[in-house]
Amino acid sequence: MIGQTANPGRLFVIMVFGLFLLAAFCVMYLVSRHFGSPQQFVTNTRWFEKDNVRLWSPLRWGKPAGYDVVEIGNSTEAITAHCPDIYIKLHDGHVIGLHSISETEVVTHSTKITDNLSSDPQWPQGSKTAYAPGYNFTIHDGHVITMMVHMKGLANGFKPSISKHPEGSFYPLPLSHEQAVELFGNPTRVHDFLAK
Repeated sequence: MIGQTANPGRLFVIMVFGLFLLAAFCVMYLVSRHFGSPQQFVTNTRWFEKDNVRLWSPLRWGKPAGYDVVEIGNSTEAITAHCPDIYIKLHDGHVIGLHSISETEVVTHSTKITDNLSSDPQWPQGSKTAYAPGYNFTIHDGHVITMMVHMKGLANGFKPSISKHPEGSFYPLPLSHEQAVELFGNPTRVHDFLAK
């Protein structure tokens, strides 16, 4: 009806709803400025790659990446062919330099060894995996071809650790991004994605 005044209760509801929308947009903007792009809210894993080294980190909202899986090597050649000059410390305190890692040394300090399935295309025929707490080593033709460092199934407070020097400071997993760069160099690729 022309000439009638608007209902004050209805105006109040519209104003409150408008202020709520404005506040929601401001919060979304501030969160994205503080924690990064909105893409971080749909990804859950960060992948760091440098030569034959790959690291994985779960992404948790508002927390820095912590790489809790490190994989070095590939299924076609010995790990010593393109290995960073680093050292690992095993559950028994033994330190192994990856530049000189051997099947004998790995088997001596392993707690379990299994044959890899010949039907699995990931591994060469006749390869086997040696397990030590926090470490998996794949062996083929007398050479260690891959090593995975992880935090699964650990007990007694042990954490696998990596260093640039055999008697230097060892960094326990999970590694910060800065520690990963110090150990392996600047990555050739860092990729955030949604792991299934």
